[in-house]
Amino acid sequence: MYCASNQKHSKVPQLQGKKDQLKDVYRAHDAESGLDSLERLNKEYPEYSPALKSWYDNWNELSHFFEYPQEIRKIIYTTNAIESINSQFRKVSRFKEVFPTDDSLQKVLYLASKNMLKKWTQKIRGWEKILRMLVVIYLEKMDKYLI
Repeated sequence: MYCASNQKHSKVPQLQGKKDQLKDVYRAHDAESGLDSLERLNKEYPEYSPALKSWYDNWNELSHFFEYPQEIRKIIYTTNAIESINSQFRKVSRFKEVFPTDDSLQKVLYLASKNMLKKWTQKIRGWEKILRMLVVIYLEKMDKYLI
């Protein structure tokens, strides 16, 4: 639900005023309100229809996002950590013209991820509460990781 994919389809200066309206879509209280916000944005700015088309095409899957509590949803749509991982992976694999095997690439990416973990010190605000919510939602999947 991150809006960066939509930003690359549009001129950034023109998009600045519309970011808040796009945020209204994924910050909505429920799927119906989110779809209403998306339709309002699409009607108000028809020139952005190509960028919003993927949201419409995948709304059935995207709407499950609204089933999560607001705190979990914020982590999902705040993708700085994911973008950081992708950036670091691109950095370590960019200048390696050919990896002899898939296994060698996996090893390089594994080592890069180990180095990234050493650098990450920022905590997620309200993590304890979010973890409790995740345990309630996914108890059977998280049970083996809980002490």
